[in-house]
Amino acid sequence: LVSYAALGRYAHPSSGVHDITLDSLRAVFDTVSWRLAHQARVRLSHGDVRVDSVDLRGNAGGRLFANGVVPKNGAIHLDVAAEAVRVNTVLAAMQREVDVDGVLAASARIDGTRAAPMINGQATLRDGAYKGQRAIDADVGLRYAAQHVGLTLEARDSTGRRVATGMASAPYDLALSGVSGSRKLPGAVQADLVLDSLALGALPVRTRAVEDLHGTAVAALTVRGSWADLRYGGTAALRNAGLTLAATGMSVDSANADLHFAADTLVLDSLVARAGGPLRASGTVSFADRSHPFVNISASGTDLRVFDSPKGLVDADARILARGPLDALRVTGRGEMKGGFLALKQFRKDLLRVKAPGALSFFAVFDTTAEANDSVRIRLARETSKRVAIIADLELVIDRGNYYRNKPDASTEFYTGDGEVVLAHVDQRTSDQWIVGFVRIGDGHTYFRTQAFTPVRGTLTFGPHTDAPGIVQQVGQRIVWEPGRGSFPLQLLTAGTSKGPSIGLESGTLFPIRGRELNGYLTMGRATTSLLQQSGSSLSGSEAWSGQLSGETGALAHRQQGATALGVVLHDLGTGAAKEFSLDAFSVSPADVPTELVFGKTGGVRGALVEGGKYLGNDRYVAGQFRFTRGIPGARFVQKFGTLYRLDMGIEPRFLFSQPVELGITHPTLRTGAFGAFLTRLWDF
Repeated sequence: LVSYAALGRYAHPSSGVHDITLDSLRAVFDTVSWRLAHQARVRLSHGDVRVDSVDLRGNAGGRLFANGVVPKNGAIHLDVAAEAVRVNTVLAAMQREVDVDGVLAASARIDGTRAAPMINGQATLRDGAYKGQRAIDADVGLRYAAQHVGLTLEARDSTGRRVATGMASAPYDLALSGVSGSRKLPGAVQADLVLDSLALGALPVRTRAVEDLHGTAVAALTVRGSWADLRYGGTAALRNAGLTLAATGMSVDSANADLHFAADTLVLDSLVARAGGPLRASGTVSFADRSHPFVNISASGTDLRVFDSPKGLVDADARILARGPLDALRVTGRGEMKGGFLALKQFRKDLLRVKAPGALSFFAVFDTTAEANDSVRIRLARETSKRVAIIADLELVIDRGNYYRNKPDASTEFYTGDGEVVLAHVDQRTSDQWIVGFVRIGDGHTYFRTQAFTPVRGTLTFGPHTDAPGIVQQVGQRIVWEPGRGSFPLQLLTAGTSKGPSIGLESGTLFPIRGRELNGYLTMGRATTSLLQQSGSSLSGSEAWSGQLSGETGALAHRQQGATALGVVLHDLGTGAAKEFSLDAFSVSPADVPTELVFGKTGGVRGALVEGGKYLGNDRYVAGQFRFTRGIPGARFVQKFGTLYRLDMGIEPRFLFSQPVELGITHPTLRTGAFGAFLTRLWDF
């Protein structure tokens, strides 16, 4: 797409003399091409430079021109100009791939001598764009004479309205030769900048971290003094501004701020905005030591929507204080997650290690002590100074009603207890970052082999050193009605690290049942509209002493394994359905049918219960159910009221017999529905 071609001659007639003659020159940038309008010459002779009319013309109407002489001693006469040059063409010539465009025009006339040049120039930018966003039009003027630089600026928006004007004047040496020491000279420095309702969206500032930047800025800023003692003054204001953080979806809107300079200090009088709830900030930045500006800013917010995306929805309160020099800015604060959920990536099932809970390797002790050479690494890192470095120590309190969701497998509540906090530390000087503390695991559900387990207790503990994985300890349970014996909890244990947890299944009875026998109990369905379990009828007889299901109960368990297998096979389909239909939960599990229907169509695969559900907010869940056999569909509704009460109601199909004497038949004669509603009071102990 880019090519260059040139034809010319080079001569070296004598020592110190070089002659270059260009008969033709062509540069092609995709569809844009530049050609030399006529023959051009450049002569370098003992320090003198002579340019004899270099004139490049573009097929889109642009022009690049240079003509004149710059002698080693004597008067300079040089004219350079650029007309209708596209910015992307310049970037292509520099082999830079940046999404920037616009039309540049510039011209300059240089007179005087090398030791005392005089420069008059101007430049314009029209139809500018950055990453597809229209930028402002700008006009810049330059005047230089007698070691004094003067700049002027005027900017207009896309409607032609003037939004910014500025000027600057300073003693500065732009000599082409004979300069020793600093180019900054003694004398008065003066600069003025006025912004008149400048749209923030028109600024060429784009980053993937920020979206939908909008609002207007007004300002009247001044600089006075000398290079050694600059004094800043003026005021600035932000009106109806806003932005969205791409990583979290946090949207800040209706932002208004007022700032002013007082001597050598920038004062943020106030900043108020809304991010769901009110956000406020104020403070100062002192430039008394320009090499180390000192920051003192505080901010607070209430009911802030800090996460608002498919990856999470979290409201929080926060208070933050930032104080110190920029190269060691200390940030302290406290945050409170008031409610919401975090929907992280689907957990990699290949990391799960299924073990026997009684094995010594199930629970392990993890060493989180610092490495032996950690102090040496920290010392070496601090020897490399950074202009901006944050040292943050933050406290986090997590209220009840916050959930971790892994669609479609889990929705688990996490929180901190009374008086408990999680501490986070970040030190950008040494790249250290760690969290210490633990969060408790509360309400919710977790699916294991298509069956839902309710968390009853657990913690996720964080160690105080970099990259130390969190330590997981969780107990989930599912109440199973054991034929002839009553109900008992079937427990799912999770232990190990958050990067590679181990899971195990065990009985919650006094006499543990062997792990391979527990799989049979996972085939027993459980209705949400009943406190009883149809597949656990006392008429079915009891199991063997070992815990292995036998008789009709064992036969039903054997048939229901087909539904369990189907659920495992359809897990990936459920994951896709969760994404396609915005479902938060999807499962295919064995149905709860009377044990006597072991050979009926309602058991096994045809009786499998398919459920897809969605969370409406943090405390409401709705789901639909159906089976692969004839029968009414089911529905479920769950509503939590704070942390104390939960309402669970729904309607589900039932398969009944028309007469008790027909217990031995293989097909039920009656299909109906059952409605159930439960109001549960929750306690912590």
